[in-house]
Amino acid sequence: MKPIDNIKEWAKLGDSFLNFVYSVAKTKAIGRPTGGRVPNKVLLKALRISGINEIKEFKEDIVEALLGYAWFYGFLSLEEAIEVVSNRISNMNFESKSLEMETLAKALSELLEMVKDRFEK
Repeated sequence: MKPIDNIKEWAKLGDSFLNFVYSVAKTKAIGRPTGGRVPNKVLLKALRISGINEIKEFKEDIVEALLGYAWFYGFLSLEEAIEVVSNRISNMNFESKSLEMETLAKALSELLEMVKDRFEK
């Protein structure tokens, strides 16, 4: 995977991107407008699930940076990201926050894997 300069800066964009993706996907799932934030522990879990092991520092930031960078440079579309997250959470009843966060981590790991494959080509 190519190194990304200015991880902290890309993470700022990625944070907004992921929160927007999650909010739109959750809005689609529950059928009414809502907002959501992706917690750092979900980002860490997504990184672990994805199997991306070469990252040693800035672990929460790197997930946001990778996905924000990928979106900005056209490796991942907004629609694609929303679709992946929507597909994962669409059948939830949102009564269990822990299940919701586990499902979100799996969706984000899927996005990380897609982006990693595209970066390596």
